[in-house]
Amino acid sequence: MIVHKMKGWIQRTLRPETFLKARYRAFKALLQADTSAHEALADLQEMAYSSSMIKVAQPLLATYERLRNAINDMIDQLLLMAPSNPSYQGLLEIFQRIDMQIRDRLMNGASNGDIKPVMHLIDHLNLTNASHASFMPFECRSMHDIIRFVHEKAVWEMFSSTSQIGAVKKGAKRLKTELPFELYLLDMGGGLAHNIGDENPVDISAVRSTPFLALWNGMSHASIQWAADRPHFDWKAFAENVSAEGITNSTSADYASYAVISADYMNLNIKFGYHFSVIDSLCVKDASHNYILFSFTGGGAGLSGRMLRIHFLTDVLKHSGFEVTQRQDNLQARINWLEQGEIQEKLQTLGRLLAVTRLMDMVIVDKDTATAWAVQFLKGKDDLMQDKVGKND
Repeated sequence: MIVHKMKGWIQRTLRPETFLKARYRAFKALLQADTSAHEALADLQEMAYSSSMIKVAQPLLATYERLRNAINDMIDQLLLMAPSNPSYQGLLEIFQRIDMQIRDRLMNGASNGDIKPVMHLIDHLNLTNASHASFMPFECRSMHDIIRFVHEKAVWEMFSSTSQIGAVKKGAKRLKTELPFELYLLDMGGGLAHNIGDENPVDISAVRSTPFLALWNGMSHASIQWAADRPHFDWKAFAENVSAEGITNSTSADYASYAVISADYMNLNIKFGYHFSVIDSLCVKDASHNYILFSFTGGGAGLSGRMLRIHFLTDVLKHSGFEVTQRQDNLQARINWLEQGEIQEKLQTLGRLLAVTRLMDMVIVDKDTATAWAVQFLKGKDDLMQDKVGKND
């Protein structure tokens, strides 16, 4: 265990690209196991609750075996994703304890194919609120609880990968863009066209990542005025003026934004001066795996302006179906279980949001304005600050 943790630390610290790719592979394997677990769970529920189903012991035991093997694989993959996270280390022991209780009862009473007496240990869901303090491994009381916990934590581990993304230089390709920031892409597989070879920088036409392209379509939409009839904030010049923050020049890769992408996955850490955002999303055919996590924090204005911008974001996101939590000028939002097309639509909305809010804390004056701008944005209007920006930036 100690050797495993040390190996994980070395990869995260010295070889972040290798670590991110290994974490992504484990995440994809975990999702496959999650699908298998839900299929087996549904079959067991059919056996337990369907009056028309012929119930015999052997198919029942074989189906349960499918369930336990899939859950065991999920746990293994989560531990590969986060080998040094101590809160997961007791998960396997809890799984084994619940498994032993189920097996003992099945072996003693399943000769007639009746699984109902143990279904509370299989399909009852106790962990319903992932944000509650009780969402912990030791609160798992059923196999369904473990499935829920592992899947939730796997998504969170991918979201938190942003702490390693900025350390990745080798293998990342700069995106050609006229937007006023540097953006580097690290491909996990299928995120970029195969024929680009050593080409660097790369054009947006070489990107194959479905979630990234959806977000980019929003950010680069024709209605977004990055530099048209009003001046935009010169982020690159700004970088040269904040060297005290560790930024030494306008082309510093440390100041750039980074995205880890694959054909169906994106983790983007995007920086605009004093505020930054993280967007983590999976967009696949199976809607039960699809999600978007969004984090927004900071700003160059005073607390009042930053809080008014958060008010605007909260209004827009809630009306768009996101669950939103907020503490001061830090906002977290989430949406789950949407079809591919719906996830793409939400990502495009987030892309527009990133663009229109980049200076909003500098110019917004009151909550009524924030509310009115949110209404206009939801109607498709993006030039919300055209009469404001230019006086304060």
